[in-house]
Amino acid sequence: MESGKKSKFQGKVGFIQPIKVARCPLQFPLPVSASKGYPELKFGHIDILARRGYGRNVKLSVWELKSPRKLNHAVEQAYIYALTLRHILKSQHGKEWYKLCGFSSNVPAKLHIEAVVAITKDKEKAFQKQYAHLVAENPLQIGGDRIGFFVALYDKTTYKIKSFEQMKVTAAHE
Repeated sequence: MESGKKSKFQGKVGFIQPIKVARCPLQFPLPVSASKGYPELKFGHIDILARRGYGRNVKLSVWELKSPRKLNHAVEQAYIYALTLRHILKSQHGKEWYKLCGFSSNVPAKLHIEAVVAITKDKEKAFQKQYAHLVAENPLQIGGDRIGFFVALYDKTTYKIKSFEQMKVTAAHE
């Protein structure tokens, strides 16, 4: 997954670096689990937390990975985990967490966190439906911060990403 080039995943997802501790990818721990589609106060984790972009445009990217032919509550999970990460970074110890994520600066006043759901092509329509329901009921803009949604469609036999698209946001949720 790691790449300092734009060409990663056939140019679909470039400049991406998983967050690591001691050179090992970190399954970022959270105080909530969202596997049922709603937050539960028990241990959970982000499947992949990465930095994506370059220069001053580096964003934290929360990846929710689903097995072939599965979707479950992936959209809700990605949203809950991105929102929880936002709350952690805006907390009293947010600067230390931000540093753990590989940043040397302070937490930006306006955070932009990506929420990426990686699924197989056959689940795309169901994903679109889940996403539409989510944005109808939940804000993607919280104060000056925002959550940007993406879908990464991968081939179920090769596990290669075939498509990486940012989701559109309706005017009511911008």
